[in-house]
Parts: sequence; structure tokens; C-alpha cells
Amino acid sequence: MLIVLVNLETVGLSAAIVMAERRPALLRDARWNDPMSAQKFRSRFGRGAPEADLVTWLQSNGFSVDRPHGQAIRTIESLPCNEVARIKWVRRANGTIDGASAILSEAGCL
Repeated sequence: MLIVLVNLETVGLSAAIVMAERRPALLRDARWNDPMSAQKFRSRFGRGAPEADLVTWLQSNGFSVDRPHGQAIRTIESLPCNEVARIKWVRRANGTIDGASAILSEAGCL
């Protein structure tokens, strides 16, 4: 009977990990506290990218966007660790951005 309970716990934890939230695809290569590591994101939203495209991407990926201050935030509730993704950008007068950075950090682990 004890073996069955241990296996059910293992199965439950494994299922929770598999079903947990995932980072958006453009942030999958990001390392915690290293804005230079998010190469896919930086390539897509580098200098000259339309701010409207960035905002659309952020909103479609569940970020809370503060456009006037050029920042967005999202908590990714995953296992074994939750993460916070912070995006910052500088808007230019012509509606493009001067570049954007993505910083991910740990927000609590099991």
C-alpha cells in the first residue's frame, strides 16, 4: 500500500510539471538575471522594431503592459520554479523602439 501512495505522489508531481505554464517561445533561451541571454527576443525586438509589434506580442503572451513607461511584467507559474519576466524598452518618436531587454528572475521554487 505504501508503494502505491509513493507512486501516486510521483505521478501527480510529474503531471503537474508537464502541465505547468511555459515561457513564451521568444524567452526560452533566457537565463535568470541575464538580459543578454534572451537572444531570440532581442533579435525580434531590436533597434527599429515597431513598438506596436512589441506591445501586441506582450499582450498576446499574458504580460501586463505599462506602455507609457516602456515596461511589462508577467509571472510564469511553472514547476519546479515560478519566474517573473520583466520587459523594458525605449520608444522613439517615430513609433519604433531603441531596443528591448528581457530579464527573467526566480519567483519561488518548490
